[in-house]
Amino acid sequence: MKTRIQSLVIHVRGYAGAAGAKICFLDSVSQNVGGFKATMRTEWNSVRIETPALRTTNNGSINDDKNEIVATW
Repeated sequence: MKTRIQSLVIHVRGYAGAAGAKICFLDSVSQNVGGFKATMRTEWNSVRIETPALRTTNNGSINDDKNEIVATW
């Protein structure tokens, strides 16, 4: 993930939730902090992650190899 100030490596741990939502936790590998609960929704290659504790909503896309989410924080 790239912010205006720095690049961060974020690990997303996901679990199945109700109504197509995926409950996930964001861990910042770069900063050695984690456990931020988030909700992730996907549609085709589009991804939307809402993280209430950080007061953020992020939109991105899944790369062609299906192993990385590309987004700007």
